Amino acid sequence: MKKSRIAAALMSILIFTAVLTLGICAEEKIAEGSLSETVFYEIVNYGNEENPEYTLYINGAGAFSGMDSEGKELKYDTREKSVFAPFADNITRIEIGDGIEGIGNYGLAFLKKAKEAVIPESLKSLGGAAFQDCHLLEKVTVRGRTNSIGFDLSTVTSIKAYAFTGCYSMKSITLSNDLTGLLGKQCFSNCRLLDTLTVPAGITVIAEECFKNCTALHYVHIKGAPDIDSRAFSGAEYAYIAGEADELYGEARDKDLRWGGETPDQVPYAPDPDAIDSGSAGIGLYWQIKKNEAYTNESPKYDMYIDGEGETLAFYDRWGKNTGYNTYKEGSAAEYLDQIINIKIECNITKIKGNFFTGMSNLETVMIPRSLTDLEGAVFEHCPKVESIYLEESEP
Repeated sequence: MKKSRIAAALMSILIFTAVLTLGICAEEKIAEGSLSETVFYEIVNYGNEENPEYTLYINGAGAFSGMDSEGKELKYDTREKSVFAPFADNITRIEIGDGIEGIGNYGLAFLKKAKEAVIPESLKSLGGAAFQDCHLLEKVTVRGRTNSIGFDLSTVTSIKAYAFTGCYSMKSITLSNDLTGLLGKQCFSNCRLLDTLTVPAGITVIAEECFKNCTALHYVHIKGAPDIDSRAFSGAEYAYIAGEADELYGEARDKDLRWGGETPDQVPYAPDPDAIDSGSAGIGLYWQIKKNEAYTNESPKYDMYIDGEGETLAFYDRWGKNTGYNTYKEGSAAEYLDQIINIKIECNITKIKGNFFTGMSNLETVMIPRSLTDLEGAVFEHCPKVESIYLEESEP
C-alpha cells in the first residue's frame, strides 16, 4: 500500500512538472472588475502562455455599457482606454449570463478577435455601437438553443445606431418579430458578408446608411412599410427589396431601390428552397449551395450554382478584398471548398478573377457561359480532380 502511494505521489509530481514545462493552463483568471453596480466581468484564459485564448464572462443583473480604465463610460475617441483593451487581442469568446437585460453604448465594441458570443434569453436591448468593429464575430447564440445560425437576435426588441457596424464576418442574422421602431444609422454598415435579411413589421424607419457597403446583400424582405432613407442602401446597390405592403413598393420606387416583388421567392437570385447556403460571388453575383445527389452525412458533397447580373466572378473576404493564394480560405464560400463537386455558372459573366476555384480539391466539372472571355492567373490552382470544363447548353 505504501509503495503504491509513493508511486502515485511521484506520478503527480511528474504530471505537474510537465504542465509547468509546457506552459499549459487549463483555466486561469486574467482579470475581473465591474461594469456597473450590478454587472461584473471576468476574463479567463483557456489556452497557454504561447497561445492564449480568453473567454470574457459578464454576469449580474440589468444593463451595462462600455467602460474605460478610469471608470467612465466608453466613447469612440477613448476606445483604446477600454477596460477590455489590454486583453482584446486574445478574447475569442464572450459569454453573457442570465439576468443581463441590455448591452449599452460600446458595451462589447472593439473586440476584434472575438468569434462567438453567447447571450441570454433575458437580453432585450442593444445600445449604440454595442458590437462595433467585432471584425471576426461569426456567431451570436442564445443560450440553450442548438439550432442557432449566424447572429441570433430573436430575443432583442431594441437596436440602436452603429450596433453592428464593422462586423465584417456577419453572414446571416435573425431579428425578433417584436423588434420595433428604428433601424438606426449605420446599424449594419460594412457587414460585407451579409447576404439576406428579414426586417420585422414593427420597424418604422430604416435610417441613413443603415446597410452602407453591405456589398454581398442581395435581398431584404421587409414585412412592414417603414420609411426608408434615400441613403439607407448606399454601397449595397444590388440589394433587392421584397414586401407585401403597397406603400413599400412606392417607397422603393421613390428611393430608386430595386423592387423584387411581394415575397422573397419573387426576388431575382433569391436562394432556391433546397439551397442550404448562399453568398456573394462578386459585385452583383451570388452563389448558392445544394446537396449533390451523392451527398451523405459521412461524406458531404455539394453543387454550387452562380447567378446574377455582374460581369466579374470573384470571392471577397470579410475585409472586402479579393481573395488570393494566401487568403482563398477566407472567401464567402470557404467552408465548402473541399466538398464542392460541380459548379454551374448560369449568368453572362465575362471574367473570372484569379484564384476563384483555388482549393476546391474535389471539384470535377464546371459549366461556363459563352460570354466568358477572360481567365486570370491561378484560377484552378489546387483543383486536382477537375475532369471537364464545358459550355452552357452542352454536355460535360
